[in-house]
Amino acid sequence: MDPGSGRGKGRRLSAPAQSRLFFALWPEEAARAALYEQALALKAGAGGRLTRAAKLHMTLVFLGEIERTRVAELERVAQAVAANAFAMRIDRSGYWPRQKIVWAAPQVVPAALSQLVAALEAGLRAAGFQLEDRAWQPHITLLRDARRPSLSQCDATDWPVNDFALVESARGAYRVIGRWKLAAI
Repeated sequence: MDPGSGRGKGRRLSAPAQSRLFFALWPEEAARAALYEQALALKAGAGGRLTRAAKLHMTLVFLGEIERTRVAELERVAQAVAANAFAMRIDRSGYWPRQKIVWAAPQVVPAALSQLVAALEAGLRAAGFQLEDRAWQPHITLLRDARRPSLSQCDATDWPVNDFALVESARGAYRVIGRWKLAAI
């Protein structure tokens, strides 16, 4: 026993029974760098905290706290998704004042992106997962705690989308649990 601690030596904390999970698109390096440069440019006018380059992503379906024992079910759902790869142009930015978030998004949402989200949602519902009721809004969070929405023109960033990922969020860090390729077109 460790004197004064009330704990035995070598005692390990058990892993939490639940994980905070979501499906997302992760940009390849060139798109990630361009999005980060856009965030830097927008920060000058809006203030706030930059999203680290390694964390830039587009959430497809947010799942929330899910029992770790169900991760294999999520992987099966992802494996069953039939969707095509596509190109996406991120060419607009905006500001959500209540959340104080500056974001970037495509002006025209590719049909393949909407189909991917619909296929994931259908598979998740069929597997018994509860999803958010609010409508999905494709976006990439660039800044948090932005003070003012002084936004400049968003430089276009071309993003080739070839896969999607299941991601765990824990203590401010993201860990990719799995990635699934989209069909080449």
